[in-house]
Amino acid sequence: MAKRKPQSDEPKQEHVRKEPFSRQLSCQLTREEVEERARESAQLFERRDQFDADLKSAQKSGKARLTEMEAELKRLATEVRDRAVLRLTKCERRLDYDAGTVSEVRGDTGEVIQTRRMTDEEKQRELDLGGGDVDKEFD
Repeated sequence: MAKRKPQSDEPKQEHVRKEPFSRQLSCQLTREEVEERARESAQLFERRDQFDADLKSAQKSGKARLTEMEAELKRLATEVRDRAVLRLTKCERRLDYDAGTVSEVRGDTGEVIQTRRMTDEEKQRELDLGGGDVDKEFD
């Protein structure tokens, strides 16, 4: 008599070893999962657009700040190279009527910084009328 085959397609348990593992496989989303992902996607688009706008603004601001820093560096380098800086300094203009010259003198050091000939307008002196009222003298 021939041996009978088992009724089931599964091999006998004693000859089968099972090992659990995981693999990425495609799974159908439920309607709720699709709706949730659509909401997340819309929110992420909005956050991305805002981030992009903020980034562009920050780049523009950063570029302006970088330009300011470069200008400051150039100014400092010039001052170091020249060992001097421009400052608003009190000066005095001296009109020498005998020599016909105008000298500009530094108030802090007394150094003459420029001398030039008087203009015709500068050669005109104010008259000393004694401080009286001329109109009253003829009353």
